[in-house]
Amino acid sequence: MVVRKLALLLIFLAFYAVNIFAQNSRTTVEITGVNIGGGNIHICIFSNERDYKKGVAFREYVLESQNTVLRHEADLPYGEYVFMVFQDTNGNGKMDTNFLGMPKEPVSLYNHTGGIPGGFNKLKAAINREEVTITMNMRALRGS
Repeated sequence: MVVRKLALLLIFLAFYAVNIFAQNSRTTVEITGVNIGGGNIHICIFSNERDYKKGVAFREYVLESQNTVLRHEADLPYGEYVFMVFQDTNGNGKMDTNFLGMPKEPVSLYNHTGGIPGGFNKLKAAINREEVTITMNMRALRGS
């Protein structure tokens, strides 16, 4: 009987420890300015500078462009992330750029205030609460 109670206590403590140390956030990405039927929307979430520079997303989600406003929930561990969204207007699965590296397709970077976007540290968002909403507005850049 004592062994059984001790085993149950250890199982409870293990689940409790996992919940304390591995906190996740239900992060809602809200995208406005979507061109309905203009190609799939790609949500790319980067977890560090190196992967952001290489274009290797920690998580990527693809949504159909059925409404001008789209929402997607992602379960993310607490941390810092860069959020990028683009509309794949030609259906090739990647964000196309011109010879200067400027996007040819509608795009949004969270925390981008204009000009050259900058690196991971300039664009990152802290995800450190149980529920977070990231709002992004799609726009086509001029001259692309």
